[in-house]
Amino acid sequence: MHRYDKLLKCYCICIAVTFGALLLFPLIGMRNEERSLVENRSLAMRPDLPESFGGLVDFRDELEAYFSDQFGYRQLALSLFSKLHFNLGVSVNRNTIVGKDGWLFNGIDHPEDPLGDFLRDNLFSEDQLDLWRQNIERKESYLQTKDIPYVFFIVPNKSAIYGENMPSRFRPIASISRAEQLIDYLQTNTSASAYYLKDVLLAAKNSEFELYSRPGTHWNSYGAAVGQNFLSDRLTEAFTSLRPKRYSSEDFEMRSAYLDIDLARMMGADGRYEQMSPELKVPLPKGREEKLNINRYGPNKMFFFSRIHFDNPDGLKGLVFRDSFFDHLVPYMSQYFSELTLVWAMPDVELVKQVLFDFDADVVIEQRIERFLWHVPPR
Repeated sequence: MHRYDKLLKCYCICIAVTFGALLLFPLIGMRNEERSLVENRSLAMRPDLPESFGGLVDFRDELEAYFSDQFGYRQLALSLFSKLHFNLGVSVNRNTIVGKDGWLFNGIDHPEDPLGDFLRDNLFSEDQLDLWRQNIERKESYLQTKDIPYVFFIVPNKSAIYGENMPSRFRPIASISRAEQLIDYLQTNTSASAYYLKDVLLAAKNSEFELYSRPGTHWNSYGAAVGQNFLSDRLTEAFTSLRPKRYSSEDFEMRSAYLDIDLARMMGADGRYEQMSPELKVPLPKGREEKLNINRYGPNKMFFFSRIHFDNPDGLKGLVFRDSFFDHLVPYMSQYFSELTLVWAMPDVELVKQVLFDFDADVVIEQRIERFLWHVPPR
């Protein structure tokens, strides 16, 4: 064999081995992770083998989804790809919008349409507003028969408070947002205690502390303190013996603390933000959490169900229907409550009845983030 033929053979072998290694490379790093932090979504898990021939078709589809989501180093590649685009000031993830001065916002393809909330192009129809009215009135009427006060309040999206940091290409097209439309309608057509905290938070904006996390979705401890000031005023209207503490920026300091960076993580830019946040100089107790049965009232009724016990034996008992924004409010509630039953759900009157049958409450609070208003109550 000539020397040239040997070199050619070695070259072909190297090509074949390299090609085979590239094919096997994704399999080496195969994972079985439940959730992608970069994409902020659940991933397809490794499917079980089918028990019969009839299950082969479903197994094939599940296996394809599993390989698509879990092949080796996929998350690393997505993270590097996102970082490159973030450095260029572009969002590779349509669920995230890159704003000005490092501000990130929920994006274009977000299922709850927070961009539509900012643009004000997703207002409710009259029928939808009436469904909201019926839902709120039924709960309020039932709770009045039990002599239990009811407070419904909406926490604004971050873009409603820091809209000046949205990209210039996005501009509202209407005079009011969906949340403002709903609260105006409820206050005009019902006697319910229904509120939107936008004006309260706008009035508290200052140059010393921000109210929301720049790289995340949620408000911070300072923003929640402003919210609790408003909520405590509503509670004292019903319970005059309460002596709430009102918080101001003087009660806070910047220090190393957990920082909500969920949007930055989807952009692969979580390392760009310093883990500093406005925190109370004198921390409040978080209470003792007791996890409760998630399926207590049937499947898909709620995502999270717990009870918080505070060292406040003379405090009220509260029932709170909420989302993740209430997490920052929990420590402030230690001043008013001995225990809080927290239900992550968008309740109808039947769910309120079921929970109150099992758990005593002096007051029922329903908190909703603005972008979740797209879940219009059913008839």
